[in-house]
Amino acid sequence: MKPPAFQYQRAETADHAVALLAEFGEEARILAGGQSLVPLLNLRLANPSYLVDISKTPDLLAFEEVGAGLLVRASMRYCEAESNPIVRSRFPIIRDAIGMVGHDHIRNRGTVVGSLAHNDPAAEFPAVALVCEVTFKLRSTRGVREISAAEFIGSAYTTAAAADELVESVFFPARPSGTGEAIVEYARRPGDFAIAGIACRLGSNGQGLITECRLASFSCGPSAGRHKAAEASAIGQIGENSVFGEVGDLVADELSDIEAQPSPYRHRLVRYLVTESLRRAWHDAEPTN
Repeated sequence: MKPPAFQYQRAETADHAVALLAEFGEEARILAGGQSLVPLLNLRLANPSYLVDISKTPDLLAFEEVGAGLLVRASMRYCEAESNPIVRSRFPIIRDAIGMVGHDHIRNRGTVVGSLAHNDPAAEFPAVALVCEVTFKLRSTRGVREISAAEFIGSAYTTAAAADELVESVFFPARPSGTGEAIVEYARRPGDFAIAGIACRLGSNGQGLITECRLASFSCGPSAGRHKAAEASAIGQIGENSVFGEVGDLVADELSDIEAQPSPYRHRLVRYLVTESLRRAWHDAEPTN
């Protein structure tokens, strides 16, 4: 299939990109990697009059360590992040999430920030953003604003970014010492969208007790989302499989409540994924256990 007709604009700088967005308004869409947008165009599910290409915009390509965290700019591709030694050593949840995204040709073109801006309910990175509590930097001709992941991520395919705003970058703070992170999903085949997935972070006091718990599900509802009641139930508990299973039951029950026809299989799958993600995160937080 061929996409509908559109006018192509290449942004030379981030300021140029936001000027074009201000000029064209809701008739424009940003093109970074195009791995989500191009299929939507071909299926006529998106019909913008203008595409603003930022794939080679110099000030949106780089990423860097800032303080104790990682600043990921809008045009940084998955493959660049996946192979970066800083990401691989200090931000393993980013590395692991990228490994679950599609196939090589998708990771060679697609972008981390593009996935977040698209906010597909089945995508890994919105859940990772919630667990890591990242900060989004949005730029427009009206100025720059920074908002949290919880504020940015809306329902399916929607975010807090206005039509004239560019998601310029995302900041991943470094995880504190004594914490571990994990992301687990199940798909029918490698590269398929997940049937369900869980991202998590656990904190340990060094003596076997859970001091922090963050859980976010994806491909389980209209958008990635945290599970605050289940998180709270884990605090102060011993980090062991029985506790992880109880937390898994709470998440599975919560997700079953939003489904019109709860599936016993899906309930068991979510429980397993929560339990497994917590087990891996706990091992990451307390590697001697």
